[in-house]
Amino acid sequence: MVRGLQRSYGDYLYQKGAFDEAVAEYIKTIGTIEPSYVIRRFLDAHQLPNLTQYLEAIHVQGVANKDHTTLLLKCYARMRQDAKLRAFVHGDKEMQFDVPTAIHVLRECNCVEEAKELALRNRLHISYVDILLNDTKEFEAAVRYLYRLSFTDADAIVQADGRLLLENAGDSVTELIISLCMGFTPVVDASDAEEATSSLRANVRRNIDGKTAMDSSQMAAAAPALLATLGERVLEPVFGNPSSYIYLFASRQDLLLRFLAKVVSREKECDASTWNTLLEMLLRREKESVGDGVGVLSTQKGDSGEQKGDSVNQKGESSTQKNTNSTPNNTNSSPSLSHEATDLTVMKVLEDPQARYDKEEALVLVQTYNHTDGVVNPGRRHRPSANRDMSAVNHAEETSTRPEETTAWQPSREPSDKPRNGLRI
Repeated sequence: MVRGLQRSYGDYLYQKGAFDEAVAEYIKTIGTIEPSYVIRRFLDAHQLPNLTQYLEAIHVQGVANKDHTTLLLKCYARMRQDAKLRAFVHGDKEMQFDVPTAIHVLRECNCVEEAKELALRNRLHISYVDILLNDTKEFEAAVRYLYRLSFTDADAIVQADGRLLLENAGDSVTELIISLCMGFTPVVDASDAEEATSSLRANVRRNIDGKTAMDSSQMAAAAPALLATLGERVLEPVFGNPSSYIYLFASRQDLLLRFLAKVVSREKECDASTWNTLLEMLLRREKESVGDGVGVLSTQKGDSGEQKGDSVNQKGESSTQKNTNSTPNNTNSSPSLSHEATDLTVMKVLEDPQARYDKEEALVLVQTYNHTDGVVNPGRRHRPSANRDMSAVNHAEETSTRPEETTAWQPSREPSDKPRNGLRI
């Protein structure tokens, strides 16, 4: 009964044009009449200050929805009330609102710093990194932030924005992706844990006051920092699948070789796709070195594989430089290959007993790139003799009656002088 009288009195004041007094009466009716009734009245009258006052009141009382938050922030921006906007973001007023909606509206209103701060404080990782990449262009800061996230969150962001990161922070994000594959644990300090705890506590209080269910993503976002307070061993290292990141390096193949050369040395085995890609990258690099005048296919000494590796090392940086310079907008324009990448050769991969490449695909690759040291006569498992010239190798290939028996080079595990299939090795 009393609320009905307050509404009628508010309508009376509104009709008289006493908008300040009318909104004060309407605020007393919050919870009994639909907010849309009051909002529509002040929108029609173009009374933004009074509308803002009413919207603030319903946020304080915890009955605002996403549309109310959007409207309030747009009113702040329209009236250029920067102080109120900052107070809203910083939480100076006890307002209950939908944070993702607020971040979206703030970005639309070009209030990027406020949106970034709101996303960071509420640990909305995807929104925060998206602002760093697309609004403020802080690529290195984005990479540093990813180290603080759980593997699941960091992996999801790298999969979504990895190409953009590689174009603008190539070296840094390559090291990040390597760490995701080598056994990743979040880097969390005491301040992160304290911030996560206070943020989670504030979200719980907000949901209790607003009588709403807590979003599970809020708990998941704070989980790594909270677990870190229990001890370092609570979070076990997670090993990502290297082959799931290969496509990100489509425009940065110099960094791809560096990535692959590192991850194949990890304790956990890499799949065949990773090894096959590494083998193809090395074959391509050696073929490019031949184009620069460094012979790889001819065999001069018994240790020709090692000599070819040295030849590749001498020219590897030049091909890396060419690939890097062709990449636009790259802040790391001349990254150097790691020692793993420069020391690695095709023959080292083929002779590595730990390598898990697909033998049939490896054969196709070495034949495609005309790498004769990787292809041998069907009845032999050792490399061609040191004094065999190229014509002899070609003759052996031509006399093979069953091409499908030709295999990629495999080193002999146990040398033997015993006859094998009627042939003496």
